[in-house]
Amino acid sequence: MSEVLNKLKQNYLTATQLALSQLQSSSANNIVDPEFEKKHELIMNTKNSNYKMLSLVQKLIHQMNECADAERDLSHFLGKKGHRPKLQKTLDVVGRVMEITASERNDQLTALGALKEDCDDLAEGGILDFCQDAEQAETARVAYAESLAYMKKTTENTQSIVREHKSNFDELQQRLENLETLTNLREKVLIGFAKAYIQSQIAFYEKNHVLTGSISNALLEHEHQSSGEESSVIAKLSNTSSEGSSKK
Repeated sequence: MSEVLNKLKQNYLTATQLALSQLQSSSANNIVDPEFEKKHELIMNTKNSNYKMLSLVQKLIHQMNECADAERDLSHFLGKKGHRPKLQKTLDVVGRVMEITASERNDQLTALGALKEDCDDLAEGGILDFCQDAEQAETARVAYAESLAYMKKTTENTQSIVREHKSNFDELQQRLENLETLTNLREKVLIGFAKAYIQSQIAFYEKNHVLTGSISNALLEHEHQSSGEESSVIAKLSNTSSEGSSKK
């Protein structure tokens, strides 16, 4: 019986550990990975856009510095005292500087236009997607928190049920052990009672056998002693019976 109880207990513990491992594995699953991966991708896109904007701004600063240097050279050349160059040479220099300035201005306008497009794309697309993704992430976080709370409550209920079943199982095991003890005690009592009963019956029949032998011997002795008197007794009994018949 103890082997059966140990086997039942082992099966019960195995089932309990399996249920707990399934609960732990289900609680360890990350249910909001897609939302956070999307958020991470959006952040990386925003970071790349920021690097692109920074590169454009640096290019614009470099172009403006070159334009300022050219303008300073022109101012220095035109304001220089002493020998004046010919008008044609001066006009060529001025035209070259103006051409450089115009080209730089066009590059600046192009860079500023690209920067404006990037800002518009970031404002209309990236930031809007980021807001939507943030809302989805918040919704997923709330759902995940609710799921964790529900799983925690379910786990607590499961643990409570497991503890209750374990208590009932321990109580049942104790009762079965007590029953086994009582059964063994009853078996011992019945064996002792059977032995005592058999011994008493043997003693009883032995006494009856001795008594029967004594009675048999006594009857034989009496038979020998009263063999002469038997005939007279029979005669008296016969007379008595005949007298009774005549009276009737």
